[in-house]
Amino acid sequence: MTIPDEITQWKKARRKDLLARRITATKTHYENENVLITRSLVNCFPILQWMVVGFYWPYQGEFDPRFAKLTKSRDDST
Repeated sequence: MTIPDEITQWKKARRKDLLARRITATKTHYENENVLITRSLVNCFPILQWMVVGFYWPYQGEFDPRFAKLTKSRDDST
């Protein structure tokens, strides 16, 4: 399947914009967003506590899923 050039260019521009936003975010904003996303993952997908879940190392200001993994690990120890 060939992706139309307009979509490829839009995606490229969107990635550039999102990267710029992540890099310029304050530490407080980044930490708050991580807490919100982590809370959503843990609360919305409780089945994950019974599964093996792989995560990635965050790249250039992306969400850091390691906190969700740590939350799960702490819950496992109780």
